[in-house]
Amino acid sequence: MLDPSWRASDPWPVDVTLARGLWGFAAALATGGYAHPWPSTLDVAGLTVVLAGTAGRDLDRATVTAAVDAEVAVTAALRGLDGADRVALADELRAVEPTAPPPGLDSHQQLREAWLRQKDELTRLAALLRWTEELLTSRERALRRADATINLLSGSLSYRVGRLAITPARLAKRGARAAKRRAKDVLAPRHGEEEQR
Repeated sequence: MLDPSWRASDPWPVDVTLARGLWGFAAALATGGYAHPWPSTLDVAGLTVVLAGTAGRDLDRATVTAAVDAEVAVTAALRGLDGADRVALADELRAVEPTAPPPGLDSHQQLREAWLRQKDELTRLAALLRWTEELLTSRERALRRADATINLLSGSLSYRVGRLAITPARLAKRGARAAKRRAKDVLAPRHGEEEQR
C-alpha cells in the first residue's frame, strides 16, 4: 500500500508481511543506536519476534527468515540486482546485528548514533572491568593481611602454649569417642540376641 511500484507475484502470508515490516523497524531500532526497553542482547530476529508479541501476534524465527527473504526479493527487484548481487544483499541482510551499522543506505546520523552506542557499551564494559579489578585487588589485600596475621599469631608464645594445652584435650576427646563407638559395637549384638529370646 505504501509503495505501488512493485507487486508480489504470489501473495505472501499475513505473518510474513507483518514480520517484514517489523524486521525493518527492529533493524533500524537495533542498529541505529536508539534507546529502547528491550535487552541489548537480543538479535534483530529476536527483537522482531518480541515486537510481534507486543503487537499481539505470535511469530517464530522461521517466519522472520521468510520475511528477510521477502525483503531481499523486493529490494533486489527495485534495484535491478542479478544473481551475485542478490546473494550479497541476502548475506548482508541476514548478518544484521545490533553492533553492526544500519543496513542499506547509511546516513551520517545513523552511523554516528551506532558509533555512540558502541562507545557507551565500551565505556560500560571498561567500568565493569575496573570494578572487577578493584574487587580482586581488595580481596588480595585482605588475604595478605589475614595471612600475615596467621603467621604472626602462629609464631607467638601464647599460640604455642595454647597448642600444648589443647592437643592433649583433643587426643582425650578423640579417644573417648573411639571408646564409646567400640562399646556400642560390643553391646549392639547383645541387645539383638535379647530381643530374639
